[in-house]
Amino acid sequence: MEKYNIDILCISETRISGSGSIVITAPETLHQFHFFYSGIEDNSGLHGVGFIMNQRTRNALLEWEPVSCRLARIRLKGNPANVSIVSTYAPTRDATETTKDDFYGELQQLSSSIAARDYLIVAGDFNARVGPSDQTTRQILEKF
Repeated sequence: MEKYNIDILCISETRISGSGSIVITAPETLHQFHFFYSGIEDNSGLHGVGFIMNQRTRNALLEWEPVSCRLARIRLKGNPANVSIVSTYAPTRDATETTKDDFYGELQQLSSSIAARDYLIVAGDFNARVGPSDQTTRQILEKF
């Protein structure tokens, strides 16, 4: 993160049970990073989302909300407005319709709960499939 001047990462497939935070120390620089995670409650090791942030970003943290094993939210102090970031891990297209509907409903509800004056960033893995190997887009892309 330091090498590329990255302050915060949204990560998915953490495969960590429960929710919480830990401090990670980079061995080569001894800089500390804060890892906030939201995972499934059982020990299946499925899914999981989170954020990794440097100390400067951690100092701006106003709120941390582990929503589910597929959604988490943080709110950062900003100027001129605060910033809410949602980390996502969407179900694949092979998931049941109920699972997909539940995820997108939960994402919609979470997005609606963000303060209107905040900037909103939604980032993560939406399990999108594009390109010539995807049956859905193949007919369109083959023409190009």
